[in-house]
Amino acid sequence: MNTWISPKRAAYFILCILVGSIIFHVFVLAGFIPAGIVWGGRAEDLHRLQQLESVSIALNALMALAVLGYTGTLGFRFRARVLRPCFWAMFVLFALNTVGNLLAKSSTETTIFTPITALLALLCLRVLLGGFAEETKIQNSKVKNPSRAHLSAGPANGGVGRF
Repeated sequence: MNTWISPKRAAYFILCILVGSIIFHVFVLAGFIPAGIVWGGRAEDLHRLQQLESVSIALNALMALAVLGYTGTLGFRFRARVLRPCFWAMFVLFALNTVGNLLAKSSTETTIFTPITALLALLCLRVLLGGFAEETKIQNSKVKNPSRAHLSAGPANGGVGRF
């Protein structure tokens, strides 16, 4: 799996799909795409559709922010202790969404969105299994120079803690 796709490349694929999803949901809100193919065909009226689509756009934007914090594209990186729960939550969300898409009333949702959410779940899992840059740097520094291990030790070992 390591040779097929790197965790960072998986994150960029996730980001592309999330941006596409945001654009898609904006098009649904604008009326360019029929509302019957989203939310399992269960949006009863325009007001409810606007609420559901707003939630979708907000969640996709938050997930995209987490992915950007992983890749460092915007010049910042979130720490592993922030990213790991985010990617686990995304993995669970996409896995459950895949099941929901399979049970949807809309055939479009079943045939098109099921593979997309399944792919997103697998890509999130790839990022999780690949580790995070912060952890990799710490592990590499311990291997390369074990005599300086006290510098990365926590407060209990006389070192400085990380937040």
